[in-house]
Amino acid sequence: MKTPSFYCRLILIGLCVLAGELQAQDPPPNPTDPTVTLLILPFDNATGDPSLDAASKSIPDLVAAFLASGTDRIGIVNRQAMEQIYQEKSLTWQGFLESPADPNRTRLAQAGHIVRGSLARAQHSGDDIDAIEIHLFLHETTSTRLLKSFQAQGPPDKMVSLCQQAAESVAAFFQADLPPVEPLPLDDNPEKNLLMIHGLSAWHNGQPHRAIACLLKILDRHPADEAAQFWLAKSFFAADLHRHAQIQLEQFLEQHPRSRRTNEARRLLKTLDQTRHEDLDR
Repeated sequence: MKTPSFYCRLILIGLCVLAGELQAQDPPPNPTDPTVTLLILPFDNATGDPSLDAASKSIPDLVAAFLASGTDRIGIVNRQAMEQIYQEKSLTWQGFLESPADPNRTRLAQAGHIVRGSLARAQHSGDDIDAIEIHLFLHETTSTRLLKSFQAQGPPDKMVSLCQQAAESVAAFFQADLPPVEPLPLDDNPEKNLLMIHGLSAWHNGQPHRAIACLLKILDRHPADEAAQFWLAKSFFAADLHRHAQIQLEQFLEQHPRSRRTNEARRLLKTLDQTRHEDLDR
């Protein structure tokens, strides 16, 4: 039986690929005026297998990362911020969806559409008795009317591919295409993987300050981690914390001079230098 950390590692692969780990390229910028806004709710683990709890909880982040990094037609709402608002109003996701139609619901959700879903055992999987299905349900926010359902089926160790298929189905519904991604090697530290999952997902969804918090936790335990150092610098840059970004980039280049990310790190330092001179000229 696969362990929870195994599935977390697989999900981290997808997020790292989306973040440009292979090609060291920035993803497309987050949309400032997207055609479609989505709020992706937590997924249920309906498999009865506790080892898949972590995977089911990470599916929304991975689907959101695929959508946010692949198209400027779809904008993803920060679910964590919404959860704080709902707690203050004593609301639950289930109650939110089951309440009567309300024209103020879209304003409260800050999204025109809501995606909810579950992870379940596949009903018709042939010889693969361990096959799973990811189910996604797309709702109109104001009325909570179900617009479309999607599913992706396969073995549990293909979780990232299944999430990509699900995201592609959602994107296709809104006439948006997602770029292909490739696999990466696995990492063996489950705690670090979980933090990196949330950090890269936050970065993809235009939430650099949340990414910074996750990456700092990694570096507190693993000070020399190459990926965490690099993405912390990029998160500082995205959050306009330029002095912190410069210090982190210089430290990264000093400690990892042969990293495949060095060229991009130098480009960021050059951009920071140009920005500083422009500010002095004003």
